[in-house]
Amino acid sequence: MKKYVYIILICFFISPRVIAQEAMESKQMIGITPMVFEQLGLPADAHRSLSMKLRQISVRNGFGSASGAFVLTADPVIVDKQMTATAPSQFIVNVDLSMYIVNVAEMSIVSELTVSLRGVDRLENKAMISAINSLSSSNPTVRNFMENSRKKIISYYTTNIPTILAQAETLVDMENYDGALRMLSSVPDFVDQYPAVLDLMTQTYKKNLEMQTLALIKAAKSEIINGNYTEALTIINKTNPTSPNAKEAYAVIDVIEGKIETQKAKEDANNRLALEEQKRRFDLQREDMLRGQEDKAELDLARVDAMTKVNEQQSKTSKLSKKQEKSIVSLLFGDLL
Repeated sequence: MKKYVYIILICFFISPRVIAQEAMESKQMIGITPMVFEQLGLPADAHRSLSMKLRQISVRNGFGSASGAFVLTADPVIVDKQMTATAPSQFIVNVDLSMYIVNVAEMSIVSELTVSLRGVDRLENKAMISAINSLSSSNPTVRNFMENSRKKIISYYTTNIPTILAQAETLVDMENYDGALRMLSSVPDFVDQYPAVLDLMTQTYKKNLEMQTLALIKAAKSEIINGNYTEALTIINKTNPTSPNAKEAYAVIDVIEGKIETQKAKEDANNRLALEEQKRRFDLQREDMLRGQEDKAELDLARVDAMTKVNEQQSKTSKLSKKQEKSIVSLLFGDLL
């Protein structure tokens, strides 16, 4: 069974299903993560029931916050099953539920407990779920198991604080700030050496913020170079104001806002010049149109005047004298007169 636990511990780093932990307020609270591994191959409803049961056991026994350092897991195994002779027939299953509290960092078992459970239902799967649900989180055996585990975990932290601090500092040197913070945050605050843990957590948190801010500044400056000022402003505005280098980020914000104002002023000037050029062209077109209309009117007047003069000249040249008219009449109609 222990060998099986080591196998599922390896799987913990691959594809575990982590059960969210309810928050509790307790001076003696220890961080632990209830977890049912996918590799058990349980049906979905049995997996769900076991997950709920482990969470109840954890919370109601004072293990109030989730932690990656210690895991509470379990493995239900059907050791016997029978069918009742009654109609309708039902399954009677006997289940050995082995529970383990595991130190993930050291890959070691802190405590283990096996309890025998019994469930009855017309379906085998439901009978197993009935057996799991029959385990009470306030069962004296379970409470004693959890209390002994608490004492072992406290002893572990009290003894290993120097090692934990050294490992966390190594992670900080590697700039793995999230890993260091996870390791340090798992230490209970009632451990005597906790002030040293808290001090390193504070330093690590500030370094983490500083690294995040530098990354935001770098990304924002890259956008500035490409002229993407709006994108740059969106990126840099993600800066945490408590970051040690927040002032540097604010200076970048000032630069971006200046760039945006300059860009806007340039765009406004270009728009104004474009409007002025458009107006100038419109005025020229209107002047050309008016000039063309005036020229046409003058030309029409000149044509009318010329036609008038021509008509007058033709009238003068075509007018006959009385003598000429009489001669023509006489020529044409002389015999009739």
